[in-house]
Formats: sequence, structure tokens, C-alpha cells
Amino acid sequence: MSELTERVIAELNKATDAERLSRPAWMASDLIRKSLNSAYSSGFPQIDSEVVTESERQQLRDALLAALKRNDDPRYVSQLLSALASCRDRSLLPLWIDYLAKYVEMMKAASGALYSVLVGLDAIEEPIFAGISSRSLMDVERNIQAAQKYLHERGVDIPY
Repeated sequence: MSELTERVIAELNKATDAERLSRPAWMASDLIRKSLNSAYSSGFPQIDSEVVTESERQQLRDALLAALKRNDDPRYVSQLLSALASCRDRSLLPLWIDYLAKYVEMMKAASGALYSVLVGLDAIEEPIFAGISSRSLMDVERNIQAAQKYLHERGVDIPY
């Protein structure tokens, strides 16, 4: 196994939060892509000069899957799922379906709570729906934008 692949796997194995996961997750993704297409260009010489074997790809995949069990913060999980998508591995279909169901349910629940908060703010005459002609639980993106604008105007910025 190459030194770079070994280092990336070690960092994946140690990462317990989204911040520590960022670097090894994108590197794992690029190394996996490189293993599937030797002509793949990541734009990073340390990755582009690597020859990544099928065995290394499998070990990277396994490290990504193991990391999923350590933290359920969506910012952490999204990085791992993004890297796993690079595998183009059809055997992961059950995983994709499980996470799709989990996050659709979470989004719907969070959307309902967010909409209720917006309605609550509107009920006390806060300018949350200023300039918005219709209100609906189904307008998830617009509701998020209204909430972010309202919070930003009060000095609270939520990173994506």
C-alpha cells in the first residue's frame, strides 16, 4: 500500500468530527477515482502521481464505511457519503437507500419545525415573511432563505 493511501486511511480512522474528516475524505474520494481511472486528474500532484490498486480502493471504501459508524452529524456523514459515491459501487445500494430514507425523514421533520418557528415569529409580528406573498410548509428552500436572512440581520450566521 502506498504511503499516501496508508496515511489517508489512518486519518479516516482517527477522524471523529466533520472538521477533522474534511481532508482525508476528499483525498480518499480522489484516490478512489484515481483507482477507477488512472488518467483521472485531481489537480493535486500528490494524488495525480499515485497508482492506486483495487485492494487500496477497497481499503479506502472500508475505512469510509467504518467512519460512518462513529458520528451521525450530517456534516460528517455527508463528507463520507460523497467520498463513497466515488466508488461507483452498486453493492452500496442498500446503504444509499437507508441514508436516503433517513435524511428525507429528517428533512421533512426539520422542515415542519422550521415552518412552525417562522409562523411563530410572524405571529408576534416579526418581519420573517417580509416580501413573501405565499407561505407554505412545502416551500422548504424559501423558508430556509427567510430564516437565514432573518438570523443574518440579527448577527447569527449559519454555515452551510
